[in-house]
Amino acid sequence: MNRRLSRTVRNLTIISDLLLVNLSFWLAYLARYEWEWLRSVDFPLPYSEYISQQVLFTVLIAFTFSFNSVWRRRRGEFWVDEMARVVYPSGTSIILLMAITFFFRPLAFSRLMLVWIWFFVLVTIGLTRLLRRNILALMYLRGIGTDRALIIGSGEASRGVIRTLLARPDLGYQAIGYLDEGSEGRNLGSGRIPHLGHWRDLPNLLGRYPRVNTVFIALPDRFQHEIPDLLDLARQQGLRAFVVPDLLQLSLNRVQFSNMAGIPMLSAREVRVSRVQQVLGRAL
Repeated sequence: MNRRLSRTVRNLTIISDLLLVNLSFWLAYLARYEWEWLRSVDFPLPYSEYISQQVLFTVLIAFTFSFNSVWRRRRGEFWVDEMARVVYPSGTSIILLMAITFFFRPLAFSRLMLVWIWFFVLVTIGLTRLLRRNILALMYLRGIGTDRALIIGSGEASRGVIRTLLARPDLGYQAIGYLDEGSEGRNLGSGRIPHLGHWRDLPNLLGRYPRVNTVFIALPDRFQHEIPDLLDLARQQGLRAFVVPDLLQLSLNRVQFSNMAGIPMLSAREVRVSRVQQVLGRAL
């Protein structure tokens, strides 16, 4: 997914999640006081009594979701795994809301309503996540928002990457070709992904394909000493590079591990300096 579309999807996800959290709060109120699910109501309370708790819960959700990177989309992640990352921070927000309301003891308080809030949060966000996945999958099938990718290497590692990209268009990658070291047959692409030459021709190839933005490096063990140079070249060209690890000799604090539909991937860790760190650095 290109960066512009990725930011758009992320921002829309944040907005929709916060709206769904407020919708879930309202549905939980209806389930408790209007529909009286599981238990009858002895002392009905107006919805206005819960407005302050609703605002507080929205703030807690925004904090816990951001802290736990819920809004960071991971390629190839199954829906169940994605929802597992929602369960913990949303449950934490419920516990924090319960603790805060217990401390201040407001007139409007219902433990059963908290259960319904959590239930509706998981249901509504889960359904929207499914909808988002289907929409993105349809876009990728039409070639909208896909990342153009090159595969470097031959052997089982690169074959696995190619098979995955061909079988999983929902990942959002469009493989335009592969480069090898000239030691094996040129049939990795199964007739669907062309062979574009030797991997040492990568700088010239990037000039011919300026829209390439992702590189998968899957060189055999005997060429692993070339991988740091390829990573530096990709970084200079503004490409996102992933390494399919074999016996890669890189310091662990310089790489970030990820998983793409069962294939382990390594990428260079991005070092981000916050504005506070920049100010402190200039002051020192």
